[in-house]
Amino acid sequence: IEESYYNKIDKVGSTKLVDKEELKANAMRGLMEDVMNAVKALPGVSYSSSFYTMLSIRGSYYDEVSASLDGFVVRYPYFWGGAHSIFNPNIVETVKFSNGTFNAKNGMATSGLLDVETRKADDGFKVNTNTGMSSIDAYLEIPIINKTMGLLVGGRVTYLEATIAPVWRANGQTVDVAPYIRTGNLKWYWKPNERIEWYVNGFFGADGIGSG
Repeated sequence: IEESYYNKIDKVGSTKLVDKEELKANAMRGLMEDVMNAVKALPGVSYSSSFYTMLSIRGSYYDEVSASLDGFVVRYPYFWGGAHSIFNPNIVETVKFSNGTFNAKNGMATSGLLDVETRKADDGFKVNTNTGMSSIDAYLEIPIINKTMGLLVGGRVTYLEATIAPVWRANGQTVDVAPYIRTGNLKWYWKPNERIEWYVNGFFGADGIGSG
């Protein structure tokens, strides 16, 4: 993704680069840390309810908004039918949101484009662990060759099956599937020179919820 492209459309006010402090403050709110918590606060963005994170840009349907993770288009980046997204703010480097003109390579988007880029392991070996209201995640940043090659690997697990599910059962509800989310991320990059940059990205996600 060329930075110059975003600089160009920034001039006409159609792209918003979410500030890191703004992302940190807004994305960490609520039951689950989620990049969408910060995106929902941007001008011109609405969503169906406090439970769902599906975006609506000036009244559009949620599937008219396209999302990409490290340059790969993700058609349905949600868990639990839209309650949370796959974008974990603890490993996100930048968030760019376009609700006007954007590149033709994202042609599946008609009303907006959310571009999320995860961190690169180019700043020394790091171990990042986070405990939230409903989940625990841990990630390793492993530099391999100075700042030209690195590996980010880790994942997130929720523990709502140990908190919310017992409360449901105590209230007489049938819990068919205790709520859970399991994710794993992998990002390997190699930048041999200023003109070439290679990536290998991997994402695994599984979720479930059911109560009667």
